[in-house]
Amino acid sequence: MQTIWLIILTQLNPLIPGSAFGYFFGLTNVNFYKYIIVTSLFSIPIQFVYIKFGQYIGEFFTGSHNIGYIFFIIFTFGVLVLMINFLNKKID
Repeated sequence: MQTIWLIILTQLNPLIPGSAFGYFFGLTNVNFYKYIIVTSLFSIPIQFVYIKFGQYIGEFFTGSHNIGYIFFIIFTFGVLVLMINFLNKKID
């Protein structure tokens, strides 16, 4: 279970590229299929959040901001929290 949490945290980390972590996990004895599933579940949604957040920041400074983006970001983070809780219960 600790391995899956480590994969989740590395996928949600915006500072270090995922390819570096992929290489690191390839050197360890992490199950390949667990890595692929967890990476797919947690890297794709956060990319949408980064894209929408960047778009929102750009529109905020140009004066054409929309409150819908804030709700989208909150909703996406909420879905990520629910996915983490579900995965935690499923693994235990």
